[in-house]
Amino acid sequence: MPETQNTPLMDIGFLDAAASEFYEAGGFLCLKLDGEDKGRVMVRRVLPLGDPDRFLSVADAEQKEIGILRDMAELTQEQRGMVGRELSTRYHCPEVLSVAAVKEKMGYVYLDLSLGGQIRSVAVKDVTKNIRLAFDGRLYIVDVDGNRYVVSKVDALDAASLRRIEPYLF
Repeated sequence: MPETQNTPLMDIGFLDAAASEFYEAGGFLCLKLDGEDKGRVMVRRVLPLGDPDRFLSVADAEQKEIGILRDMAELTQEQRGMVGRELSTRYHCPEVLSVAAVKEKMGYVYLDLSLGGQIRSVAVKDVTKNIRLAFDGRLYIVDVDGNRYVVSKVDALDAASLRRIEPYLF
C-alpha cells in the first residue's frame, strides 16, 4: 500500500507581516520582503470582500502573486496607511445617481452617468460581464478602462434611468 502524505492541496503562501516592509517610491507602493526589494507591488482584496482589511493579495509589477497578507492590522500604522491608500485607489467606486443616456455603437454600450453633480460618459464592452446586478440589489458597472461605478440600489433609480439600464441587467 503506498504511503500517504499529509500535504496541503494548495500552498497559499501567506506573507509574514514582520518580514514585510511596504514603502512608497515615485508614487507607487513597493515592498521589501525578508530584506529583498520586490519593487512596485499591487494589492488586491481576496474573499471575503465583506472583510476588506484581511486577506490581501500582494503581486509584483508583472502581476505574479508574491503572497497573501492575512491582516492589515499586523502592519505598522504607517504601512497600513500606504496599503490603505493603494486599496482606495484600486477600488475607487463612484456612486451613480442616475443614467442620463445610453446608446449602443459597434459592440460597445455608451453610458452617461450622473455622479453627484457631474456627468461622466463611459464605454462598456461585453455588458454581460461588465454590467452586473448583485444579489443585494447593487449594480456594478466596469468601463473599458477598468474604472468601477456602483448603483447602491437599482430599484431606487428614477423611472427614466431604470428604463435606460434595464435591458443590460443580467
